[in-house]
Amino acid sequence: ALAIAALDPITMLPAVLVWFIALNLCAATQDIAVDGFAVSLMRGRELGPANSAQIGGFKLGNLFGGGVLLALSGTLGWSVVFVIMAGCIALALVAVLRAHEPAPPGDAVPVHTASVIRRALGQLVREPVYAVFLFAAKFGETTGGTLIKPIMVRHAWSREMIGTIDGTFGSIATILGAVLGGVLARRRGWASAMVVMSGLQGLALLSIAFYQHGTITPVGFGLLLACENFAGGGVGVAVFMLAMSKCDRDIASSQFTAAQVLYMSGGAAAGPLSSAAADHLGITPLVATGGVLALLVAFVAGRWHRRIDPERSAADGPTRLEQL
Repeated sequence: ALAIAALDPITMLPAVLVWFIALNLCAATQDIAVDGFAVSLMRGRELGPANSAQIGGFKLGNLFGGGVLLALSGTLGWSVVFVIMAGCIALALVAVLRAHEPAPPGDAVPVHTASVIRRALGQLVREPVYAVFLFAAKFGETTGGTLIKPIMVRHAWSREMIGTIDGTFGSIATILGAVLGGVLARRRGWASAMVVMSGLQGLALLSIAFYQHGTITPVGFGLLLACENFAGGGVGVAVFMLAMSKCDRDIASSQFTAAQVLYMSGGAAAGPLSSAAADHLGITPLVATGGVLALLVAFVAGRWHRRIDPERSAADGPTRLEQL
């Protein structure tokens, strides 16, 4: 970040791009380390609040970096913004240096990279229901969610209004949703949290699909968007808790990373497909389809959660879902 602050983005664009790639590579590596640290500290229902903190902290960083600093960049300037970012990273480093990493089990043995990769990918191959669920969970919400910003652009709203509704209010709603998702996940497990939050997300997307078809107002659309983002925060917590609860302690970071890549691949696949289909079919049916898919994910989580996570279900015993 300090190196980027010293560069002129106009005259030194290639160097800026190289440093941006390096910065993102380091950020991705930090994510993996944080995930592994969380798994080593928390197990079972403890993961719910931990995952809330992960998603809430991520969105809080987006709100500060992509909202506050971006809004002040015209006044502060390029260099000052990146110096502030470097300061935030330094504060995080201080916290890391003061943290105490749990010691490995006494019977732990060194593992080779090839073995780690085989085990991480092998888990997804051996459990196809779990793997398909991860992919489908992100595919469904992205099918509708990726078209929300084009809706606002189509109604000729200003960039400032779009940034406020989608960036600021959306991020705040996601943080609040992650908090509620963490509470639900801790008390009732990931499946109950997924049923509630993915169900709410599906209803929000269906409401957006039909509301935007006519005359809309920023307040009305913003409330529906906040509901969708709120539910999305809870869905993320449920997915993270599911994936982390299935990790082995010795290769937890690698296993969770493999699961997260598969989960995000659902969004990467749905985005272009949904956008291309919307050009031919219109926005309304695609957003509605995303809502229906989110409702299906909620149904699958409630009906077949034991097939998605058989080991955890067996360890926890009868769930509240099955007692209803």
